[in-house]
Amino acid sequence: LRGSAVGSGERRVCLLGDSFAFGHGVEQHERLGDRLSALEPELTVHTVALPGLGTDQQLLLYRELEGPHAEAELVILLYFLDGVARNGARSRHGLAKPWFELEGGELVLRGIPVPDLSGESAPPSSEEGALGTLRTWLRRHSALHRLLRRQLVTHAPTLVGGAEDPYPEYTNGAPAWSRTVALFEALRDAAAERGARLGLVVVPGLWHLVEGRTQAHQEAVLEACEQLGIPALDLTPVLAGSSGEGGRDAYFPSDGHWRPQGHERAAQAIRSWLPEW
Repeated sequence: LRGSAVGSGERRVCLLGDSFAFGHGVEQHERLGDRLSALEPELTVHTVALPGLGTDQQLLLYRELEGPHAEAELVILLYFLDGVARNGARSRHGLAKPWFELEGGELVLRGIPVPDLSGESAPPSSEEGALGTLRTWLRRHSALHRLLRRQLVTHAPTLVGGAEDPYPEYTNGAPAWSRTVALFEALRDAAAERGARLGLVVVPGLWHLVEGRTQAHQEAVLEACEQLGIPALDLTPVLAGSSGEGGRDAYFPSDGHWRPQGHERAAQAIRSWLPEW
């Protein structure tokens, strides 16, 4: 967990996220939070991030924060579009985790205390796990499948998925998407209880930067944020239009995380966006 703070400005920002905010593959001074603080000296950016987290665990983590991290007046959720598949999962990479279910429109926390899976098979990834397709199961549980998919996205992105939507969960009324929207709302309310305001930044994967690729996932997130009164910024056009390579140079070719220039472009976009909310 990277929970450090940079900057000495009067305005405090809590940056919540996964491996993108964590800065997977880059030096600490190259990651988003540090870049943002360097661009905007009046900000002190507290990065609270861990690879693989979904919005569900980010909500739980934020609720448990103490000290200066919890005193930030601005909370920025760096939302990777894979989050909809992570939210509600009962395990990640073979390790059990808490999850939320929607009951009567309310989020109910499950899986506490977290079970010990030593010597046992992992629980279903979600309540739909037993009925899920093989593709969905592989995407959520197979490290080899994810590695091969990342390589294809990087080197032959038009072959990945074809017309197939890798995130069919982004559908109105789908349990996973309804749960994710409820998590956005819960995080908004948790920030408000601390006198802070939540903003959301959409992080696309390389798959989303393929020319002609539908923007339906981003549009669903932006529409949900508008309905919830959450300021939102989509980094897709920022990254896709940032170079002659369609934004691909912002990502490492090996695993699809941001290179230093990806963090820099994201920081510049967020800096310009912050005054809007």
